[in-house]
Amino acid sequence: MVFLARLFKGRQDKEGASSALGEGISGKVQLYKNGSKCYVIKTYHSKEQYESRAEYKARVLHEYHLLASLEHVNIIKAFSSEVSVDGLTVKMCMEVGSVDLKTLLQRNRGLSSGALFGLWKQVCLGVQYLHGRGICHRDLKLDNLVMDQGFSTVKIIDFVTATECSGPVVGVVGSARYMAPEMASKISYEGPKVDIWSLGVILYYFITRKFLWRQAVHSDAMFGEYIKREGDVSGEIGEIGGVNGQITPEQAFLDFCPGLPSSWCACWSPNSFFGMILGRFTEIDILGR
Repeated sequence: MVFLARLFKGRQDKEGASSALGEGISGKVQLYKNGSKCYVIKTYHSKEQYESRAEYKARVLHEYHLLASLEHVNIIKAFSSEVSVDGLTVKMCMEVGSVDLKTLLQRNRGLSSGALFGLWKQVCLGVQYLHGRGICHRDLKLDNLVMDQGFSTVKIIDFVTATECSGPVVGVVGSARYMAPEMASKISYEGPKVDIWSLGVILYYFITRKFLWRQAVHSDAMFGEYIKREGDVSGEIGEIGGVNGQITPEQAFLDFCPGLPSSWCACWSPNSFFGMILGRFTEIDILGR
């Protein structure tokens, strides 16, 4: 993906010794340069009023300890953590990543469908690794995806809400647009499935550059229309990839992403949100055959 480097590269090379890469719910992230060395420091937001210092430390260091235990090309690496003497400031040192993928895509709108699918496949590989380790991310979104320094590899970031998923998972976390409906409607849910739903939202945005609804709840008018149509989103994306009735969503996924678990297909009925999307993108040029 050398062409991606040419498209994306630019602003980051012009930054000074340190520059802000972004700020989220859990903290702010800055890029630091020291000669030829580059690294990223995440400084966590201050503790909540109801937390003790020990509770705060345990909560924010959860992300560091989890990342330090993971080793995958599509997951950001964590090198070290630091807690201030008073216990009120926690920082984590990580490998360098770009600004988030949403920002990069907004700056560069000329990517082909094939290139976008290549990026999405990398995200799928990272998620497959997480699920294989018994971990679900629960906040997969464009804002939590970055590129490496060469702008060739996608990295999944922000594991604050990640948790073990060997059994039912509880808690409404993540971002509304990417959130699976069962996360808001059920007390507990299957962690891997909410990640797979988010992958579908990401894929849809990659291709259309828009979201179908604000949140997948019945009170959302757009989601309500989707339910009435039984998941038929062909009117939105049919012209992009064409329709090939001979290839099922499951076949399209397995053909495009060999090595990824076929069990993922169980999450998509033919009329499911994700299944309908995959069923529309089966053209040879898009799949890169």
